[in-house]
Amino acid sequence: MEHLETFRRVSFLEDLTEEELGFVVQASEGKHFEKGDVVIEEASRGEGLYVINNGKALVTKALKDGEQKTISELYQGDHFGEMSLVTDKPTSASVIADGAMRCLFISSEKFMRLIYDHPSIGRKVLWAFVQTLSNRLAESDRRYARMIEQRDRFAAVRHLVSVGWMQTRILFSYVWVWIRKHLLFFPHSEASLSRIHRQNAIRFKKVAFKLKGANIKTGQIASMQAHILPPEFIEEFKEMRDNVTHTEYPLIAGMIQAEFGVGPLELFADFDKVPIAAASMGQVHTARLHSGEKVVVKVLHPGLERSVEIDLWLIRQFVRTLGLFSKKWDLNQIYREFEEPLRKEMDLLYEAQSTELMSKELAKFDVTVPKVYWRYSTRRVLTLEFIDGVNLDNLEQIKAWEIDRVKLMQTYLRAFFQQVFLGGFFHADPHPANAFCTPEGKLALLDFGMVKRLPDHVREGLLKEIFGGFFFNIPLWASGLIQKGACKEEDRPILEKWGKKYLSDPKVRAALFDHEIEDRKEMADIFGNMTEMIDELSTFETPQDNLMVARAIGIVTDVCREVVPEKPVSQMATPIMMPIFTEILKQHPEFGKVEDSPVVSGAMGNQRGEAASE
Repeated sequence: MEHLETFRRVSFLEDLTEEELGFVVQASEGKHFEKGDVVIEEASRGEGLYVINNGKALVTKALKDGEQKTISELYQGDHFGEMSLVTDKPTSASVIADGAMRCLFISSEKFMRLIYDHPSIGRKVLWAFVQTLSNRLAESDRRYARMIEQRDRFAAVRHLVSVGWMQTRILFSYVWVWIRKHLLFFPHSEASLSRIHRQNAIRFKKVAFKLKGANIKTGQIASMQAHILPPEFIEEFKEMRDNVTHTEYPLIAGMIQAEFGVGPLELFADFDKVPIAAASMGQVHTARLHSGEKVVVKVLHPGLERSVEIDLWLIRQFVRTLGLFSKKWDLNQIYREFEEPLRKEMDLLYEAQSTELMSKELAKFDVTVPKVYWRYSTRRVLTLEFIDGVNLDNLEQIKAWEIDRVKLMQTYLRAFFQQVFLGGFFHADPHPANAFCTPEGKLALLDFGMVKRLPDHVREGLLKEIFGGFFFNIPLWASGLIQKGACKEEDRPILEKWGKKYLSDPKVRAALFDHEIEDRKEMADIFGNMTEMIDELSTFETPQDNLMVARAIGIVTDVCREVVPEKPVSQMATPIMMPIFTEILKQHPEFGKVEDSPVVSGAMGNQRGEAASE
């Protein structure tokens, strides 16, 4: 009778009649455990249903460090192990006796025989089982939602603290450098300053790898600014191009499950759990479709939206603070230009559309762009054609393939000029990890999440500015700045005065067009002169739609220098720029005169000769 009452307390047996419960009792047996006995071991195959008749048990879970954590306690009348009655999957936790304990036990085999012999018991038990599991799932969902909400709050705080503390440490390290130099007259040595640069670069890199998102993107942008940042920063930040810490596979599988309703191993015929690349916004896995095509699958990092929102908030506060000290620059305008493409990068369908548009634009230049598989793409998952190749900064492999690096870079430059100057729709993030060299020497462009379409007046103004400066055509250069909105026509005399003075300086030209700076003081002088010119312009306004294209031009120039260090970028670019410049002269013959400058005349003669030979 005691055993009958014990089983009646089991939720999925409570609808059985007394006769049916009697059959259950007959199929059971008693078991006795002492304190510390492991009744069920985590990750083992379950044996059957246990009902505690007397005593207490602990449910524990193994942590990563091997420690056992108690997640619940079981008392008289509680049951466990029931899932083994319907599945042979490994158990999710351990159950350990917490003192002397007696249980009633029904093995899985005896339970299956019981419902086979008595179908009415099977129907009632299985229906009650479904209800019990539904209630458990609902409670688990509520508990999980509360846990996620709490975790997100803590994660946001940790994120803010991590970034804020990192920024503070970097800021104060350079404040101390300034104090020692200007107030104490005891400046750091070159070696000491180099250590400070590297230490700060490592601080930023560690936080960026941990948080991903906008921090990695900032590091990638900075890694291509060798003409501005100390070499220690460039060396450390290069790791952020393609060595980002990847997200663990279960989280990636969960993202795909949430987007498609099935996991990656069902959606694809084959899916490599180890990513081939991890970036700021997501990571890339190779896979194979059921139809046989090899593809790459890009999946956004879980929690990316929250991370980017926090980073953008921090940047916005920083920009507002700087704006208090900036008289002429509209830093909010610059921030908006940074924010817009970053938000678009979190929508992979936008990237898919941009990929197809760019494929049409670049087809005539023999540049490979991957095919989009729309059926396997959503806002958080993007499936593309697999392209075999290496990043453009993998010089060892490119040289081993005996690829003509100058020709490769001229294709790269021609594709970029086509996008910016003729099409107006361009890849705004063309760093080496987003550009491949195939074994055949073809150029492939990837990752069109950050793209920009330039308004016509900005594109034409930029065209005049760059070509006017490159060919020392000062009226054309000034017209470009005016057309893109940097200032108004009444400031033309001031622009032309400054243009004649500085665009004939070989050091300035090396900095602007080849990113070659031997002395960082020279770069500081160049920026100082630019500031003086802006202060003199009475109608200056922060030009719109310029930040991304200026950054992209800087990246393209630095990539060319990295791949072909023995040849100036301007020499490689001249044969490509001359035909475009000719088209401008047809529309504006008044800009055909190249100013008389010994420096420019000599350089132009050399460049035209090389252009003709090529």
